[in-house]
Amino acid sequence: MEYTSDKHGERFCSILTVALTSNTWKVQVVVLAAIKLFVERMNWVNGTPDGSGEESIQRITMLRNILGQYIPPVCECLEVKKYAAVRLGSVEVLETMHSALQGHVRLSLLTEELKEHILDSLKYVYSDKEPNIRDKALELKNKFLSLGSTGS
Repeated sequence: MEYTSDKHGERFCSILTVALTSNTWKVQVVVLAAIKLFVERMNWVNGTPDGSGEESIQRITMLRNILGQYIPPVCECLEVKKYAAVRLGSVEVLETMHSALQGHVRLSLLTEELKEHILDSLKYVYSDKEPNIRDKALELKNKFLSLGSTGS
């Protein structure tokens, strides 16, 4: 079964990530909120690695492509020192993604490379002057470190 979100998800994600990297901070905040909603509403459950068949493999590939598309630009926003709203939006997207992928099967959609990228990028906000951002980043770090490696 193909979902409408699957059909348009990759394209929509591509549009959002281009908008995220090529706009002012005010637009970035809105785009980060849109990515957060997209992640919340995306169906991450069906077609995950416990499934079998060609459709499942295609869906897993599509979901991994979406994660690979939006995680790097969202992580880049953690480096925006001037605007706390952008850093907070980035951390909230990563929190939402972690919650959406909760469960051993769905978390396997997140590659080791992407996990490492997230952890490396979170380093920029571990000592953020905004306590809310700093606390959320440290909490996320612990969540991702507790995942261990997907190969074990």
